[in-house]
Amino acid sequence: MLTEPQKLFLVALRSGDFVQTTGKLREGDSYCCLGVACEVYRKTTGIGEWITKQCPEAKHTYLPHFINSYTYLPAPVAVWLNSEENPILHTDEHGQELTAADLNDDEGWDFEQIADAFEKYFKKTASTN
Repeated sequence: MLTEPQKLFLVALRSGDFVQTTGKLREGDSYCCLGVACEVYRKTTGIGEWITKQCPEAKHTYLPHFINSYTYLPAPVAVWLNSEENPILHTDEHGQELTAADLNDDEGWDFEQIADAFEKYFKKTASTN
């Protein structure tokens, strides 16, 4: 059984309301899959705000309340979703385990495919708890 936060996150990923980016949680008006989770958390709980800061290597947008997480779920968001910060969602044909960030950034999966993988992950983790 999915939790309410998990359902909200999956609906958001499948909604078509978010433009996908790679390499960071958010860039402008675009989000990676984990950034969508952060945005849903922010809108639902009222906690957090997006801040853009220039770092030596790049410009990053992050939620400062959560220890400057740029690429993975901040711990409070992971807890809210009952998830790991960058969960393994898929094993490829070579047996390599791929995380949410891998699927979003390196494998070219769209949000619909990632939502399907997250849904399986959530159901699997719920049955083992």
